[in-house]
Amino acid sequence: MKFRLQDWIPALLLLISLIIHLSLISKGPVSVDCLNLAINSKATLLDHHLHYLEGSGYPLMVLLGSIFIAAGKCIGIADPVVAVNFVSVVFSSFAILTLYLLVKKICDPLTAILASTILLFNPIFLDISIYGMSHAPALCFLLLGLLSLLRFQTNNKTSDLLLCSLCLGFMGATRLQDLIVTLPAITFVFFIGLKKDYLQKPKHKLLNYILFLILISLIIFLFHLPYLTFDHTNYMIQSKNYWKLNLTNSFIGSFPRPILISITYLIKAFNIVGIICFMAGLYYTAALNKRLLVLIILWWIIPLNLYGNIITSSPRFYSILLPVIIIPISIYLSNKLREKNKLSKMIAMLVFLVIILVPLFQPLITFIRRHNISLISDYYR
Repeated sequence: MKFRLQDWIPALLLLISLIIHLSLISKGPVSVDCLNLAINSKATLLDHHLHYLEGSGYPLMVLLGSIFIAAGKCIGIADPVVAVNFVSVVFSSFAILTLYLLVKKICDPLTAILASTILLFNPIFLDISIYGMSHAPALCFLLLGLLSLLRFQTNNKTSDLLLCSLCLGFMGATRLQDLIVTLPAITFVFFIGLKKDYLQKPKHKLLNYILFLILISLIIFLFHLPYLTFDHTNYMIQSKNYWKLNLTNSFIGSFPRPILISITYLIKAFNIVGIICFMAGLYYTAALNKRLLVLIILWWIIPLNLYGNIITSSPRFYSILLPVIIIPISIYLSNKLREKNKLSKMIAMLVFLVIILVPLFQPLITFIRRHNISLISDYYR
């Protein structure tokens, strides 16, 4: 049996991701949201009653926190905060692996390696990967769902469609708002596909899509059912207040202010070199696959506008956008690296290093500090 490095790349990416995320995992709760997750997950484990977090409730995230707290006790991790931080470490690492497989299926192995590496070192992604939040699991479920959907479109197996529905249902049970803002892009992929080898018959598309939505909605409903059954009044009041605070009362309209707020976060995460490569990458993407370009635009513009309007908006909200910013950048760089001109290759590699290293300098100091100091706990002590 011959050793082929390409066959081991997925395993290596997963291992490297786990090592990096574990080496930076936060010692304590970085934010009040993380602390609330640990408290409610532990309470759920103790009384076997699903506790409400905030907003839509994030039921699957609370359950994942409970599972990791229980597993942590078995291996000697007594601190529930450390246990819920491991949720993000694990799911973000699998998100790297899934992005590699997804981009490889859409484009090629080189582009996939570039994309997964850029995501791994992106400061927004690293931030959500080392302490307990719902963003990393939601992104992982989204990428798994899209990968299953693309597989369904090439083999027409019902099992892949069911797996896609399950993953996206889990995503909705983890971060409902992220599923809602990416649903137009998912719908486009469902009906149009990204490649010409789409086997789904036109007459079956609508029926399959209805079944697809019903399954996703059913999964989301079942996860939220405990909130609606046991504490209906309190859940509805808290949910209403949360959405009112973040949407109704804080909405400042569409272009241009929310877009400018959002772009500011993204420029810091990729620096101006990365944004220029993204713009160039859109041109290369259009030449490679126009359907992929439409997917990127649909996936990009709705969350970009919406999350700029949220009063509690922060860079972590834009983690859901990272894949569709990174993919055009990777397509552009992979094209440059394939050119015969050595100077062009060297410049492309330098640009790649600038994109992954320069935005990381300042945030890395913060990540290391969080790894060594339990900020909220030590502050109160």
